[in-house]
Amino acid sequence: MKLKFVAICILLSVASINFAGPVKMPSAQVLNERLGEKGFQHFAEKTKIADNLADRELEALGVAITVETSLYDYNENLKKGGLSEQQLRKNQMIMKMTKPMLFKALLQDSPEALDELKQLGLIE
Repeated sequence: MKLKFVAICILLSVASINFAGPVKMPSAQVLNERLGEKGFQHFAEKTKIADNLADRELEALGVAITVETSLYDYNENLKKGGLSEQQLRKNQMIMKMTKPMLFKALLQDSPEALDELKQLGLIE
């Protein structure tokens, strides 16, 4: 819970930066297909991230908060599933390294939103 709170606070602390504007997210089906193509099918199933983002108009920061929250929830889900601490740490490292691919899959229709997240330092 602390990690979730800290992530949200950090993301909200950059809210004073000018944003490119809202992003119209595609349908849940399109998002799930994109995530599946990039190897995030299990993540999408467990977190319902596509349902949370589908057909909504959000700022890039809103998408980032949803992704960070979903990553936290996914890790908690795995913890409840009985993964060892070592496996959890390994999974956290993998998710951290693949997070830019996750953002690219979700925001592929909005390169300006990806640029904004890069300027905010949320992705490389």
